[in-house]
Amino acid sequence: MESIASPYVSRGYRAFILCAGIYDILVGLSSFFFYPILYVLMSAFDTGLPMTACGSVEMMHLKMNGIFMFFAGFGYIFPYLNYEKFKFYIPVFGIGLRTWGGGFLLYTSLFWTTPLSYGILGAVDLAIALCFVLFLLNYRRKRIHIRNY
Repeated sequence: MESIASPYVSRGYRAFILCAGIYDILVGLSSFFFYPILYVLMSAFDTGLPMTACGSVEMMHLKMNGIFMFFAGFGYIFPYLNYEKFKFYIPVFGIGLRTWGGGFLLYTSLFWTTPLSYGILGAVDLAIALCFVLFLLNYRRKRIHIRNY
C-alpha cells in the first residue's frame, strides 16, 4: 500500500499516529512474550504486587490482551499511510477503545486492588485519546475551512 498525503493531515499528526501504533505494538509484545520482565517493571512501581505463576489465569489474560494490543497497534499503519481512506480507525480505536480501556485501568488502579502501573498505563492511554480528540477537532475545522474556499 502506498502512502497518500492528505491536505488536512500534518506530518506531525501522521508521526503521532505511527507512535501510538508502535506504543500499542510494544505493549502487546511485552504482554505476550516478556511477562516476567513486564512483571519486574510493574513491581518497580508497586512493590506489593502479588507474584503469580507463569501458568496462571492472570498470565493467560495478559497474553490474550497482548495479542489484541499488537493487532490494534498494527492497524494504525493504515491511517498512517492513507488517512482519508482509513480515517474511521482513529475514532474507533484511537479514541473509543483507548478511552474505555484507559478509563477502566485508571479506575481499577484507584478503586480496586490492582497495581499502580495499571493506572499509569491507563493515564497514558487517556492522554493519547485526548490528543486524538484534539486532532479530530482541528481536522474537522481544516476540512470545513478548505472546503469553503
